[in-house]
Amino acid sequence: MMNILHDGKSATERVALFQLRNMFAQRSVTCVVSESFNYVSDCLKFFTEGYVITFALDELGVSFLDEEAELTPENLNAAAVAIVDKILCPITLNDDDTATEDNCCICRQG
Repeated sequence: MMNILHDGKSATERVALFQLRNMFAQRSVTCVVSESFNYVSDCLKFFTEGYVITFALDELGVSFLDEEAELTPENLNAAAVAIVDKILCPITLNDDDTATEDNCCICRQG
């Protein structure tokens, strides 16, 4: 994964790991995960949390960080469901309970 998503050629591509690594000064992160495992793990966790927070703000209609949102259990649940739907691909099961080969929004870009 790091060889593909952390390629130095992607330094100018928006939201590529290499570009994000540079933007947030995570210089200890390298493509050789075995040499920088803890840095890679922390960096990926940081980026994942940032994207989830960004999705949540978008779903709750918050445009600015100092803006307050209506936080009811229903709103939070709806935002959580929407975030999971955006991030994870739903799996459709056939009658024989095997997953279909539908294109996935993230891994197969369908």
